[in-house]
Amino acid sequence: MARMQSVGNWWRWKAKHHIDVVVRWWWGATKFGMNLIGVATFFFIVSLFYKTLFDTSIAIEPISVPKPLQESGYSPDVASKHLRDALMLSIERASKAQRLQKRVREPDC
Repeated sequence: MARMQSVGNWWRWKAKHHIDVVVRWWWGATKFGMNLIGVATFFFIVSLFYKTLFDTSIAIEPISVPKPLQESGYSPDVASKHLRDALMLSIERASKAQRLQKRVREPDC
């Protein structure tokens, strides 16, 4: 009888040990997951700040248009889009000119 009682205690101890291992593993995995989510969130917020602070963008709101242009179909929205397109074209031409100038200055090896 004592032998059966010690076997029962051994099984209880073994089951408790396995449960403890699973609980420890679960808490460790949860901590790791939460830390990973925290680090990812941090880098996401930093990238948003970086993009907001260092990204060059042009925002043109609708501009007032003279009456004759409005009658011919140019609304404030259309005029602002044309202005934006013209600015983007000039920026593109300037960057191409800078790249070309840089190539001319570089000596051939």
